[in-house]
Amino acid sequence: MLYPGNGKPLFEQLKDAIVEKISEGTYKEGDQLPSERQLSEMYNISRVTVRQTLNKLVQDGVLVKKHGKGNFVATKVIEYKLDSLLGFAEEFSIRNMKCEVIVRKQELVVAPPEVCASMQIEEGSRMLMVVRQIYVDQKSLGIDYMYLPGNVAYLLDGLDFRNDIVYNVLEKNGYKITTADQAITAETPEAEEAILLDQKVKTKPVLVIHRVTYVEGDRPIVYSRTVYRADRYRYMLTLKRYPNTMTNLK
Repeated sequence: MLYPGNGKPLFEQLKDAIVEKISEGTYKEGDQLPSERQLSEMYNISRVTVRQTLNKLVQDGVLVKKHGKGNFVATKVIEYKLDSLLGFAEEFSIRNMKCEVIVRKQELVVAPPEVCASMQIEEGSRMLMVVRQIYVDQKSLGIDYMYLPGNVAYLLDGLDFRNDIVYNVLEKNGYKITTADQAITAETPEAEEAILLDQKVKTKPVLVIHRVTYVEGDRPIVYSRTVYRADRYRYMLTLKRYPNTMTNLK
């Protein structure tokens, strides 16, 4: 119920009421909200006020307006700013986000040719492969494929790949991580990946992060390919008109 005389505009009261229903789960991600007319009747306010509220919620990213269909609860998108070198477990830990990891595979394999080339090792070499599925807010977000050369894989014996941070373990054993080369692409997921990601449209593109991580001496130590649902994860980058290296421009 809304209260006209409490000093808070009605459209703000309706906004709070809708956000509360989303928070408590009455309206879930992807759910369609009642129409303007229905909300007007439910809360005994004008459709103009309802429209003002819905437009503000769309601007705030809480709702998504689909022309000809109505307003829907937006899918929560996780943003990661490209300004530091972190593994996904570190990323979510720093942001105090609940991340659950399931280890799907952990075995020594003959590494694919593209992995061997990226890691600067002989083709056909055996590497430790760890495949992990990432859940955030109890929803499947991504799949991480990680490869480590055999000469460092032994350091990870007994490691709990669900919780332990690989970069930290490597650094504690004398491998100082310095940089990483990273490429971001849009790809079509494999059939198994689409199932693990709970992606109903199998041909819908996913966000794929290819990364080679280096230690001192420009030696590659970790290769990873991480597949994210593109509707739930995105990268952000702050661009500078004049980077620090560009000085004395006239």
